[in-house]
Parts: sequence; structure tokens; C-alpha cells
Amino acid sequence: MLRRLLMRRAYNTGRYEAAREHARRLLSNPREQALARSVMVRSYWNEQAFQKLIDVASQWEDELAKSYCALARDRLS
Repeated sequence: MLRRLLMRRAYNTGRYEAAREHARRLLSNPREQALARSVMVRSYWNEQAFQKLIDVASQWEDELAKSYCALARDRLS
């Protein structure tokens, strides 16, 4: 619960690297996994780190990750 709060606070204040670090630690929790993935994908998008976004999110099967991967590929081409 605390990690989720810290992750959201970091993301909302634009500290994307810190938000991703908290998200990485939440990935193993099935209840928090979707939110953690979302924060990771959107933080890379906000930083315009499109290749990193593709590298990380292409291993996930959820729709959000797929849609952001497609957008990132479009931006890179």
C-alpha cells in the first residue's frame, strides 16, 4: 500500500524514474500489476523514451502496453 502511494506521488510530480522504481517492485503483486505496468509505460511515454517503452512493454500482453508500443513505433519511424 505504501509503495503504491509513493509510486503515484512520484509519477504525479514528474519524478518518472522514481515512479518506475516503485512500479518495478509492485510488478510481482498481482493486484497492483496493472497499475504498475501503466505507470511504467506512461512514464516512458512522457519522457519520450520510446525505445525503452517498446523494450519493456513488448513483453506484456495487456491492451495498454500494446497500444503504447504501437504509438511508440510510429514515433520512431
